[in-house]
Amino acid sequence: MEMSVAFQLHAVSWHTRGHRNFCWKRTCFSGCVHKLGNKWSNHIAPQRTRVNSLVYMLFDDFANKLQQTLSNVSKLQVFGDKDFQKALNNVRMALIDADANVKIVDDLISKVETNMKTAKIPRGVTKTQMFVKLVHDGLVDILGNKGTAERILSPAQQQRRFMFVGLQGSGKTTTIAKFAKLTLKKFPKAKILLVACDTRRPAAIEQLDILGKRVNCETFCAEEGADAVRVLEKALEYSVEQKFDYVFVDTAGRQVIDDDLMQELGRLEKIAKSDETLLVLDAMTGQEAANVAKKFAETVHVSGAVLTKLDSDTRGGAALSLSTISGCRIGFMGTSEDLDGLEPFYPDRIASRILGMGDIVTLVEKAQENVSEEEAKEMAKRMMEAKFTFEDFLKQLSFVSSMGSVGNMLKMIPGVGNKINSEEISKMEKKLKVAKVIIQSMTKEEKKNPDLFYKDATSRTRIERIRKGSGRSQEEIDDFFKTFKAAQAAMKKLGAFAKKNGNVETSEDMESNDFTGNRAERRKLAKTKESVPKNNIKKGFGK
Repeated sequence: MEMSVAFQLHAVSWHTRGHRNFCWKRTCFSGCVHKLGNKWSNHIAPQRTRVNSLVYMLFDDFANKLQQTLSNVSKLQVFGDKDFQKALNNVRMALIDADANVKIVDDLISKVETNMKTAKIPRGVTKTQMFVKLVHDGLVDILGNKGTAERILSPAQQQRRFMFVGLQGSGKTTTIAKFAKLTLKKFPKAKILLVACDTRRPAAIEQLDILGKRVNCETFCAEEGADAVRVLEKALEYSVEQKFDYVFVDTAGRQVIDDDLMQELGRLEKIAKSDETLLVLDAMTGQEAANVAKKFAETVHVSGAVLTKLDSDTRGGAALSLSTISGCRIGFMGTSEDLDGLEPFYPDRIASRILGMGDIVTLVEKAQENVSEEEAKEMAKRMMEAKFTFEDFLKQLSFVSSMGSVGNMLKMIPGVGNKINSEEISKMEKKLKVAKVIIQSMTKEEKKNPDLFYKDATSRTRIERIRKGSGRSQEEIDDFFKTFKAAQAAMKKLGAFAKKNGNVETSEDMESNDFTGNRAERRKLAKTKESVPKNNIKKGFGK
């Protein structure tokens, strides 16, 4: 299984970078869950039989219940009124158990019920499929409109200033560093200044300074106990002199009832003239997050929210209530303690993950971020030539590691993530690490020539040397070579399949003929080429 994970995820990047027709077939199939006019595939429709630990822990229990309900619905031959009401009630209870606001839940249920009765179901779409789509759309509505992240993280035509506000312990200072790293990933040449205006919490300034160095950003520091307003004034003067593109201001964590600190926050915003004031909220606060947002909005102009600790073992009340009750849209979400653990919040993608539909769009984006076009083309070329060495295998394993945890990646693959539990994921990740250690114990010659371990007379001696050098057991060594053989065979099959189906394109073809996913355009182009008589084709200078 661990082999197929590395292979599938690397193949996603290969498909999206160089072999577009092949990619189109795959993404069209997995993406059909979003299209009302297409029939849903049984392989993609939610099929829930055990706990899904691959959705963010925030939504685990909620996702489990919803997926079980939708799985039961999808198995029904006839979806009658009683079945509909039962399914609707199960959805309602799942939302309430997830700590969603009751009024929001009732509005969503009422909307689904009304649309189910009045909407004209397109030809080829069943009632159960229509029901699932309406639940999906309802979740998207309560999670908030998309576009917030794109607006917040936009290019700096002139200096852009951000203020980060929130309660004590919400993870505000760490979020600033994560946001800086995310900004640099999108705009590598951006010049960012972090400003430490949290002069009240002990070691807050030192913490921001350390985090700033980790993300390669300069930090403007002051002494503890200094006047935050004065610190900000000096920092802004410095940022203009040094021509910084972005200024991220850290403010003191506060309790909502602390009027003095709230007034200070208002003064800071007035001086900063911030383009964005982002409210950092702890997902563990549940529904209370919406009330916190409303209270902050009375003092500052909150333009968006960052929801932290989505990997915590808690219910999803914060995400399910925040947007509708307070009007504060979630722009980003903290998914881990790592500085890479901040992602844009896309309501439609989150809803799809909750319902077990996967998130192929985010998966493709992550693949493109971690593999260059040159690397993808080289891998494609080697695949066509049926070449697959330990060096190639190591690149696949490194690629999977660079994309985050295997669990987070698998949950984005429709029909895959909801069939594997956390124990299997843990074993998978361990085996991937073992495989990397074994390959790194090989010589350069061995990495390039796998036959030395399978056909050469010295193969046994080589294997024994690697076993001792890597410190792994004989069982792990045997499992590794078996896994590699399977991966090698899979790559050969994929290369042969692509050749047979004419999916190999030259770079010139891809540049002049960008009809990704458009069947009609491809057919039209093919007919145009066929209609040109061969004897009329001009050669050279019209000869």
